[in-house]
Amino acid sequence: MKVHVTMNFRKPIDIMCTEHIYYGSAFKDVYDFYFTQGNKTLPPLVYDKDTDIIEVMRNGISFFAFCNGPVDSFTGSFETANLFIGG
Repeated sequence: MKVHVTMNFRKPIDIMCTEHIYYGSAFKDVYDFYFTQGNKTLPPLVYDKDTDIIEVMRNGISFFAFCNGPVDSFTGSFETANLFIGG
């Protein structure tokens, strides 16, 4: 089973917004991001095993979309660095 998804990014939350898309099921997931507006075909999810197909048929595929700008990126990088430094 192969799942293809096309999304249309029309109105960003912020001018500096990068669209982050996370989607998948319990066994496979895809994380991707887009800088420009318009129609985007997301990388396909391919399910080869029967257990994967049963999981999708039973629980579906979850989609999450969120915006990340330069301030969020800097803050996240700073917090990650603190994890390694011990702050």
